[in-house]
Amino acid sequence: MYPKQRPQLGEYDDSEQYTIQKHLEFSDVGNINLWVASWWGPERTTDLIIRNTILEQIEKQHHPLKVALFYETTNRLRNRLDGEYTVDQVESDMEYIQREYFDHSDSYYMIDEKPVIFVYLTRKLEKLGMLQRTVELMRNAANQDIYVVGDHAFDPYPTDLLSETAARFNSSIQVLDAITNYDVYGSIVGSSNISYAGKEGIDLYYLKHQKRWKEVAEDLGCAYIPSVKPGFNDRGVRERDNGAPLSRRLTKDSPEGSFFDASLDRAMQLTDKNADNLLLITSFNEWHEDTQIEPVKIDLKDTTVPYDLTGGLAYVGYGTLYLDILRNKTLQYDPTIHYYSSF
Repeated sequence: MYPKQRPQLGEYDDSEQYTIQKHLEFSDVGNINLWVASWWGPERTTDLIIRNTILEQIEKQHHPLKVALFYETTNRLRNRLDGEYTVDQVESDMEYIQREYFDHSDSYYMIDEKPVIFVYLTRKLEKLGMLQRTVELMRNAANQDIYVVGDHAFDPYPTDLLSETAARFNSSIQVLDAITNYDVYGSIVGSSNISYAGKEGIDLYYLKHQKRWKEVAEDLGCAYIPSVKPGFNDRGVRERDNGAPLSRRLTKDSPEGSFFDASLDRAMQLTDKNADNLLLITSFNEWHEDTQIEPVKIDLKDTTVPYDLTGGLAYVGYGTLYLDILRNKTLQYDPTIHYYSSF
């Protein structure tokens, strides 16, 4: 977009200790106490940064923030040559994770004294008939009980509770300790091509769609973790003939951050004590998909150009707005109160 929307830190290297230090400070501003870090395999860039920079910096400072791994199945289970999925690397990956993370770091995140691992696209593994085997191999390779969170609650749960789809969903849920939905964008926008969720859209997603997943999970002895996005726009990295970006504003006339604000209100009603009352924010700094809540420079005025990148949505230099919203919401949260945004 023109002018560019830039991080408050400028262009940075996340392997540098200074960068991680600033991100820890930003996390304190936003009341963030867990980083779910993308993991692409042993000795890969993400692995080295998490172990050698992030965990080292956290432990050096005795910072209370915890870290959990996000197991990237599209890399670890998909064959690079033919695109087919295989579980061949799962056991060796978990043995490595056990050795380098679970056994090594006091800053690794635990629920019920079990190290937590998030698994991307478990719903795809379920459709491929691979989910049960993948999780079984993970559990067997670890030398302790682990807490497996699946990216699972995406498609609407079927109204026909006796359908084959419901039976498949139920059997797969029982394999996991908790479920969440990383892709809020796909569930809210889908094929609608509508950028502004509005009150009806956001209520439908959280108070019907996701609430139902939580209820089903609870019935099956599985916990639930709600997820929130500030917006979504991947046109800078992917060509799109359709699929509107998801605005950071609830309606065209709503203020910046209103979609995030309203999403938090509803998502916080779905937190689950059996999942440590976790609330997943997608994301802290995935700039390439415009889901970041990391602070940006405030000198950018509203811009909607170029259209092929913005989709006609207005972008602005918002400073620490999203961290401020997150902090204010989470610090005031009381599960006995129903919060709803004004917009």
